[in-house]
Amino acid sequence: MEHLAAQGRQVGELDACPRLDDGEALFFEVFGRMHRDRPASFGGLMPLPSAVIERWADRLGFTGMDRDDFTHAVEALDRAWLDSSSKPTGQAAPRKSP
Repeated sequence: MEHLAAQGRQVGELDACPRLDDGEALFFEVFGRMHRDRPASFGGLMPLPSAVIERWADRLGFTGMDRDDFTHAVEALDRAWLDSSSKPTGQAAPRKSP
């Protein structure tokens, strides 16, 4: 959608989105890629396994406090995502009685 906005087209959804700096954008990009490894169960989607988060910390070369900060940030983002994805987006239409 950003490429449409760059062409001067109106993209209302972008107006409501926060602008991210490069570091913030990295968290969201990596978080999106982590979804490929998200387990699911009959109850729905599960939290990202810590091994997945650790693997990405390794790939990105995070060590020490940077690694801890990355891990905590991704875990917090994951909890928020799971909370928001488990909420219904709308009410079902009432059933008509026969």
